Amino acid sequence: GIGQAGQERLAQSKVVIVGLGGLGSFFLQHLVRAGIGKITVIDFDTVELSNLQRQILYDEWDVEEGRLKVEIALEKMSRVNSEVKLTGFTTYLSPQNAEKLLLNHDLILDATDNYETRYLINDVAIKHSIPWIFSAVAGAFGTASVIIPGKTPCLREMVLEEASSEALSCSTAGVISPIIAAVTAFSTTQALKYLVLGEDCIDKGLALIDLWHPTLEITDIKRDET
Repeated sequence: GIGQAGQERLAQSKVVIVGLGGLGSFFLQHLVRAGIGKITVIDFDTVELSNLQRQILYDEWDVEEGRLKVEIALEKMSRVNSEVKLTGFTTYLSPQNAEKLLLNHDLILDATDNYETRYLINDVAIKHSIPWIFSAVAGAFGTASVIIPGKTPCLREMVLEEASSEALSCSTAGVISPIIAAVTAFSTTQALKYLVLGEDCIDKGLALIDLWHPTLEITDIKRDET
């Protein structure tokens, strides 16, 4: 468990969430309520009506007002736990700003919907030895993996098979809300275990979650030798 000592470690932890869509909305809720000391969020977008099906931070008023996701997230979540220091950046993560935005955190959470940004996160994380958690969803299927630089295969080394970049892009394939809840529950638990207990206690491998034909499988990650 976490216990008092673990809770104190969480209060000293710094986590950055890249993306405030479906995955990011759930991640932020989980981490703020868990008492993570400092959380940084990065997203460039405003809220659209189609987002409300799966992005739990937002509502119709936010859509009508054309509000920025970062603005909404900081406002709403600061009322949940005022002891958490929340910082937001309304911008794309790009090669020009990635190092500045991602450095000085204990953990990076991928809440994006495209592999271009995930590979950028991966490259910065590997270069600066920052652990990060890859998460992706599409339809009723999701996958996640904790990547520890130098200890586990990085995203560029993985053979994802079913979790291919074609299959796992919610921006093109669509997604049901429950799979987002399931994947973020798994990934957040891995985040808490890492922050409290260290890398030896995480579940290494690639988690494959299918809610339509309910299964949870954790497979060894195959390195792409090409």
